[in-house]
Amino acid sequence: MVESFSQQVQFDDESHPSKFDDAVQTADSSLEKQLSRDIEQAFVLKLDEDLNRKKKQEYRGWVLIWLAFQSTGVIYGDIGTSPLYVYSSTFTSQPTYDDLVGALSIIIWTLTLMVTVKYMFIVLRADDDGEGGTFALYSLLARYANIVRRDPNIAGTVKMERYLTSEMKPAGKSIRSFIEHSRIAQTALKVIGVLGVSLVMADGVLTPAQSVLGAIQGISVVHPGISSGTIIGSSCAILVVLFAVQPFGIHKVASVWAPIVVIWLLFNLCCGVYNLVKFDYTVLKAFSPFFAGSYLVRNKEQGWRSLGGLLLAFTGVEALFADLGAFSRKAIQLSWLCLAYPCLLLAYVGQAAYISQDVTMVAYTNPFFNTVPPHTIYFSLIIAILAAIVASQAMITSSFQLLSQVMRMSYFPHIKTVNTSKRFHGQVYMPLANWLLMIGTVVVTAAYSNTTKLGNAYGVCVVFVTFLTTCMVSLVALIIWRINVLIVLFAFLVFACLDGVYLTSALTKVPQGAWFTLLLAVILSSIFILWRFGKEQQWSAEGEDRFQPSDLVIAKENGDLQMTATFGGSPVS
Repeated sequence: MVESFSQQVQFDDESHPSKFDDAVQTADSSLEKQLSRDIEQAFVLKLDEDLNRKKKQEYRGWVLIWLAFQSTGVIYGDIGTSPLYVYSSTFTSQPTYDDLVGALSIIIWTLTLMVTVKYMFIVLRADDDGEGGTFALYSLLARYANIVRRDPNIAGTVKMERYLTSEMKPAGKSIRSFIEHSRIAQTALKVIGVLGVSLVMADGVLTPAQSVLGAIQGISVVHPGISSGTIIGSSCAILVVLFAVQPFGIHKVASVWAPIVVIWLLFNLCCGVYNLVKFDYTVLKAFSPFFAGSYLVRNKEQGWRSLGGLLLAFTGVEALFADLGAFSRKAIQLSWLCLAYPCLLLAYVGQAAYISQDVTMVAYTNPFFNTVPPHTIYFSLIIAILAAIVASQAMITSSFQLLSQVMRMSYFPHIKTVNTSKRFHGQVYMPLANWLLMIGTVVVTAAYSNTTKLGNAYGVCVVFVTFLTTCMVSLVALIIWRINVLIVLFAFLVFACLDGVYLTSALTKVPQGAWFTLLLAVILSSIFILWRFGKEQQWSAEGEDRFQPSDLVIAKENGDLQMTATFGGSPVS
């Protein structure tokens, strides 16, 4: 269409008007407008055709199993290494048997409700064409409700899937209408989406330091005289190596990391079974939620404060959702339900069985290394260090995933992004982000120096993100899934209460070090929102210069073209 139009208009060196065929000679300004619309529509349809080629990837059979194996190496390093420090972060002295069983019961039901039920069966379904994370939830809502202003250059390529009003349930229809007409609601959703990204990325600075330090400190079990300087120096060196291998890409890195995490999880399972059989199988009664409730009732405020340590059992769950784009929902569900979940449950049960019979009363201070079977301390030290290194991969990968989403929505300047896999389009690497994360992680490791101090700063971001995710998924359930409002309200109250209890406990750590991650998240959020504000101002300025051809040129009765009065009214030659 553009080609035929250009063939109809011919300019020569002499000052003669252009000649058109008979159809164009009788055209007026309305034809010019229609022609412009046809050209734009053809362009948009072409872009839509290209956009639709990238569909949410679904895998089956051996490919799915291989992807699930790879996801183990990336996703579960963080949540999988929590047995290194959960009990030591929860108790400050040897716990009583009842308190130990109560804490174990809380861990069991938190992993069951928060991770398995909430994330595996609900949250992972709220993906934006295969992408996960709070910002993906915001982007998903933006496709089903008019709540964002888009870049006019690509607005036509966005697949809006907004339901008709008649197709909505009354509650969903009312909520959608409210957020579409309320600037405050739209701003709040924008802030929630951006804040969720910033909190995960702030966590990405702390996670490597927490996990690697936790493993290196295990050397003190074998060599009690090791200095803190040696521990910090070794941790920093390992972190530098970890970030240095990221350019190889998620596909290759995950293939190397996965066997390490699988061996780590299976070793934890074996240790759990060994301790459970040899020491105290009665701790199995912790599977009853009664003991979780009695623990909180019995210890009152102290029990509530201890939740700040127990929440470390599910740190990494936010990265699990953010890394969805690099793998797939089925792969993550398969690896969690068949491997990570049962291994972690038995790991915590076995540690509790050993601690309950510990006569030295120090096992809780280093729960993993003090509870491994005899003659396995060196193997456990090696596999723990390797697993702790891998633990950082979850947050590094999620940072890349989230940054790509943020850039796509014009909340951050485009930086170099490398697609590291020809088959899995969600696996990306960002050099600048990688090196900045490395610098931040090394600085944090040197500043905090041990896992107890880091534990105070750690965890607040995690539970903040889980709460924001609960809120966003509830909106998705009402507006996109169109689920009955009573069902959504019940699920929201259950999970929001769980998030709220953990969040209020975690906030008590703010003066002790958690202020750092919150401050970092606020700074990142400010950068994202400021860049978006600048882009919207740019679009407004560009919009003032954008006009239709009929605003520039008009056709006279004889078919000759001339400029409009605004541009002088001269004939076109």
